Parts: sequence; C-alpha cells; structure tokens
Amino acid sequence: LESDGERLRYQRLQGAGPDTGWVSVRLKDGKDLLVKSDKRPSRATAPQPSAVHEQALAAPAEIAHGDITGSSGSGTWRLLSEDSPGRGQQLRLLFRFTGTPFEDERLQEPKIGHLKSNGDGDASRLAFGLPVVEHDSCRVSTVAGAMQYVGDCLGLGGSDVISRSRALMHVVGSEAMRNEVFNSAYEKMLERKRRMATYTSGPYLKWMGHFERYLRTSAATAEAEGRAKGPFLLGAKLCYADLALYDAFTSIWDLGCYGRDEAERAQKFPYVCALVQAVATQPNMKGYGRPHADFYVAQLGELPSAPSPA
Repeated sequence: LESDGERLRYQRLQGAGPDTGWVSVRLKDGKDLLVKSDKRPSRATAPQPSAVHEQALAAPAEIAHGDITGSSGSGTWRLLSEDSPGRGQQLRLLFRFTGTPFEDERLQEPKIGHLKSNGDGDASRLAFGLPVVEHDSCRVSTVAGAMQYVGDCLGLGGSDVISRSRALMHVVGSEAMRNEVFNSAYEKMLERKRRMATYTSGPYLKWMGHFERYLRTSAATAEAEGRAKGPFLLGAKLCYADLALYDAFTSIWDLGCYGRDEAERAQKFPYVCALVQAVATQPNMKGYGRPHADFYVAQLGELPSAPSPA
C-alpha cells in the first residue's frame, strides 16, 4: 500500500493473519526480509484460515449490531476458576455473550494446590495460575491471556494490531483495578462479616479517572478524524475487553461502598457509565442479571441503608 523508509504497509489478500499492518523490509544487518516478486500466490497452496479464525473474522460485523446467533469456536471449551467472587466471571460472561457452551469447573483448596506446577510438575493444568481456559488441547491461563484467546476465537477481538493491543491493555488494567479497589474492600467486609456502605475512595476514584479519560479522549480523536466513536473501547464495535470492564465495574459497584449514588456516578464518569449501559442493553445480555450482587447478598447479607464507618 505504501512505504516509509525501511517499513512497508501491507494488506492481506488471502490466508491467515492481520488484515493490514506495517512490517520491516530488512534486518539491521542489511539482510532482506521482504523482496519484490512478480509471482502471485496460488489459491490452491496458500494457507487458509481455520474454521475458528474464519468465524473470528466474520463475527465482528454481526456483533457490532448486537446480533449474535451463537458463533462459537469449534471444539470443547472448559473453564477452571477459583470458587470465589469475581474469579473467572468475566470469562463466563464472554462465553455466555457469544452463546458458546463450556464446562465450568470451580475449584477450591486443596484441589487447587494439587494442580499447581510445584505439585503436579509438567502435568499441571494451571500454568501461571487460575483462571485457565482449555480448548481441546490448547490451554491458556491468566485473565488477560484467556480473555484474549477466547475473544479472538469467538469473534470479539480487535481487527488490527493496534486494536488488539488496546483490548488486551484494558483487560490488564481492569484486573489491576479489581485487585486494588475490589479486593481491599471485600477482604475488609469478610473480616467484619458484614457489608459496608462506605470505604476509602482514593484508589476507586483514581482508576475510574483513568478509564474515563481514555474513553473521553478516544471519542474526541475519533470525532476529529471522522471515525465512528464510542461507546465502547474500540469505538462503535464491542470487543471482549468491554465485557471485562463491564464485569470489573459492576463487581465493584455491587459491593455497595463505591459509587453507590448512580446519578452522581453518571455525572462524574459519563463515558464509563455509557460503556457499562451499552453492554448491559445488548440483546445477548438478556437474563444475565447481577451475579456479583447475588453472591454478596448470599455471603454477607443486604447492604445497610445508612452509611457505616469505613
């Protein structure tokens, strides 16, 4: 398509891989990586995308309009997660959103310990730890790795290298927010054996500000460049990272000690709230409910109506 010094911008005509991108034409030592050729690829011998990859390429146009009809990747899916609040729920949401059947294996100690690499060695199923997604013979662990793999397979990944990187970046960010904001408040509630209506808000406001600024500036850039803007992380198209953020935000809000006033929350963080609302109103979310809120009630009781000391 175009060149810029030692870089070449390409467009994929057939086979598997990104649709467009930039590549280097030679190494630093001068060795050529790409050379001009008059040959044309043969459709009979060119590598073809797998069935799963074809679904991943075809699904985004349907998903952007909220019209998924169960475009699941082939094979058997299994989710291993810790049986505690928030663990693996973003992956359950991703499977449910795409209408993909999966086995949901929720683990507790001592079984988790037996599966770790220092327990089962090379036979361990946990690799870097829970959650783990198993797809036939493939095994991917950590929230970020598993969400990216499942999202790409099921058609909710990014369409180019930049959007794929940004989607993964936000899943990592959502988990860092959960660890700093959710975990500290939830552990305090477990210690007191009751719900709390208030808690230290500094980390919460910090992380909400991070995501609000990203969404706001991304929308402004898209508008200036004449591209479709919001409400999702990648613009008008929902991706797996939007589901990860939806799960992280709702798990935090449903605790009841952060952003309890919905009107005030929407006024302070309009772009974040618009993303959460856009996900919640997708046809594929019908009947999903609020699993985090239900768990908190069952474990810690109802939220007190009046603020309690932090």
